Amino acid sequence: MFLNPVIGNKEIITSSGSDLKVHSLSTGEALHSLKNHSGRITCSQLVPGNKMQVMTASAEDNAIVWWDYVDGVKLSEKKLVDEGEKIVKFVALDKTTIFAQIVPKPETSINPKLWRIVELKVQPDSEYLKKTTTIRKTRGYSLSGFATGGPEGRLLVIASGRTLVWYNTKTREVVKKMTKEIITTCAVHPSQECVATGEKNGQISIWRRNTYSTLHWHAHAVSALTFTVDGTYLLSGGEEAVLVLWQLAISKNTFIARLGAPIEAIATNSDATRYAVATKNNSIWVIDGRSMQKDFQIRGLATQTSEHKNWLKNLVYDPRSQSVVVKSDSGTLQFYDIFRGRHVLSLDVVKRNYVSKTEDEETTTWTVERIALKRKRLATFEKLRSRMVIKFWKWVDNRYEMNTIINQPHEKRILSMNFNDSATLLVTTSLDGKFKLWEINPDSSNEQWQCKSVAFYRDSPLRDA
Repeated sequence: MFLNPVIGNKEIITSSGSDLKVHSLSTGEALHSLKNHSGRITCSQLVPGNKMQVMTASAEDNAIVWWDYVDGVKLSEKKLVDEGEKIVKFVALDKTTIFAQIVPKPETSINPKLWRIVELKVQPDSEYLKKTTTIRKTRGYSLSGFATGGPEGRLLVIASGRTLVWYNTKTREVVKKMTKEIITTCAVHPSQECVATGEKNGQISIWRRNTYSTLHWHAHAVSALTFTVDGTYLLSGGEEAVLVLWQLAISKNTFIARLGAPIEAIATNSDATRYAVATKNNSIWVIDGRSMQKDFQIRGLATQTSEHKNWLKNLVYDPRSQSVVVKSDSGTLQFYDIFRGRHVLSLDVVKRNYVSKTEDEETTTWTVERIALKRKRLATFEKLRSRMVIKFWKWVDNRYEMNTIINQPHEKRILSMNFNDSATLLVTTSLDGKFKLWEINPDSSNEQWQCKSVAFYRDSPLRDA
């Protein structure tokens, strides 16, 4: 998964498992893949005062690593002394001060909501980070927001449950505020004592020292918030797969819709000309901040956000493009080159945009359940409740063209389908106890498929062919 997007000088830096991926900000081309951590990277940010370097942390190796992402080299590494705890997230205040979320290791605690925020000092002459002060400790709610900003960058904000804690890292003053709704994310204004919180009911609250106001567009929980570097705009995203840009002075908003999947993180560059939006289907959209148009999409191996456990079911390999074919959300197929780690092709099978759920109910849409591929021919099986469709496709002029739609091909769900070696016959098996052979109609001029024969065996469900 592409996580923790950061925009540097002319690059986008993201984490994918234990690797740090570096892409061109202008084209999306992959530039580097940096490896050092032994486990999944859980957090990353630019080094304070140096946008040519980035810091990453992994809970599994309990280390923070400094990188020169332009040259693709590791600069240094500092570890947390192993006292039964591990680093999950961090924010660096300056070159020597880091605030980190520390949690007990699984073998020392079974409570996932037990954590604390500690101040760590970078010691030039030591390989370890020094713990100094515990800022906040809790066992009631998970950490939902953790950010720095404000005047001189000295305001640290910690959000969990309905509690918002402001901590002045210079004066050590602590201010606690309570919200009516559970906080899901937060962001701090880059130069003012101003904090934005996203909440479970879709509301955004703007907190200042003595004032409070709200913004509301989202219908579901807000999952990502960030200010532009000058603080003029606030960007938000969530379940709706829509990026919302708020002009705070006049509470006016602008939208970029149809991002394909729920938004998980948002990053902006130093002059707000580029935004990077990470979505739940393992993609990053690069948005032009001036025109508010999509520039391009960086795609990893797609996942099904609503049905993750069945993500790799019916996995198909395509020798022609040397890629695997997987089902992703909104009824699309992705052809992905696993050897080179790059997206090859998307095929919109269902031809319906992503729709967010209504309240707490999951939306019901057509889903691609089965795929058969041989030579230049492709068959897909779609289902919506009791409605079923088989579509036949052929590779023509560097794209798949659909030539046949078969409605209700069986009485019940199809369990398997496969082409013969020459891809001139397709067999389907079903829970209705029948298997069918499909062939190209010899009298059709544009390759129309039809049912050739039907067979059954003791009316038992036929599970594979």
